[in-house]
Amino acid sequence: FEEAPTVPGAAPEVVRRRTRLRHARTLQMGDEVQAVRFSKSRSAARLLVAVATLDFTVRVFFHDSLKFFLQLYGHSLPVHAMDASDDSALMATGGDDKKVNVWRVGSSSSVWSLTGNTSAVEKVCFDSEEQFLVSGSKGGSLKVFDLTEGKVSRSLPGHRSNVTSLHYHPFGSFVVSGSVDTNVKIWDVRMKNEILTYKGHEKDITAVRFSPDGRWLAAGGAADGDLCGAARQRRERAAAAAA
Repeated sequence: FEEAPTVPGAAPEVVRRRTRLRHARTLQMGDEVQAVRFSKSRSAARLLVAVATLDFTVRVFFHDSLKFFLQLYGHSLPVHAMDASDDSALMATGGDDKKVNVWRVGSSSSVWSLTGNTSAVEKVCFDSEEQFLVSGSKGGSLKVFDLTEGKVSRSLPGHRSNVTSLHYHPFGSFVVSGSVDTNVKIWDVRMKNEILTYKGHEKDITAVRFSPDGRWLAAGGAADGDLCGAARQRRERAAAAAA
């Protein structure tokens, strides 16, 4: 674990200059680690860290003390995807067994064991109201699960290869996905369709994220410079036209 101290009230450039990562502590795991995920609790005493290992299980620890909390059994192959709900009451896991399990934090029994994916699950994410859970698969499709009924609500095919990143819009019913096929797609979950496809990358997309206010979208990959350059050119043309 690395600790990143902040500088309250400082300008961004000051924070960048002064902030340094320092090693805080180490949690030794007996198996190869496949994925890690923090809960979203704002209380340091209640903050948890989940670690998926090669033995197909997920171990959950208290972050402040690294004391063992519980172990989750429910997958028959390694787990690669995890997410926590905004209130940290639920956790979702997905893996090579094509299953998505939903757990209530504090219980070692799954609330739902969701099927429907035809290939390994690479990413999972909750919506802000915990009504839906979206999974992205190695085959490129997205599955939307209704958490009130515990079943697939809709399928969203579109990517030609592995879904590498997912993020739910903080307010609306939209999901953004990134893939090895170099495309970033925005989906309307309720309308069950694709809204936009961005093709500014030359290589795999590795990360996508909406801003907290929902107005901006960031996507990262091996060719980010090309995408940022195009964005700058559009802004420059708009400024020239306004002048």
